[in-house]
Amino acid sequence: MKYEVKYTMQHIITVIVNIDDRDIIEDVAKLGDINSDKDFQNESDPRWKIEQVAFEKMSSYDEDVQEGIDSEGIVDRSIKRV
Repeated sequence: MKYEVKYTMQHIITVIVNIDDRDIIEDVAKLGDINSDKDFQNESDPRWKIEQVAFEKMSSYDEDVQEGIDSEGIVDRSIKRV
């Protein structure tokens, strides 16, 4: 299942990730999309697993993106099924 993870910093970065883990897909289907950080229920919310995959992918981008992550920090994020 593909998910769009959108990071809001001084600008918006969108990352598309493919998640094959059935347990995560089922949990996300039950819990719904993330429209903002406040939608995460707690630190063990299974939707964080999608965010972790997206963050690793985003971190591998070019140097400009890496500098933005380091200097700006993430203000908010969303996760939606695509």
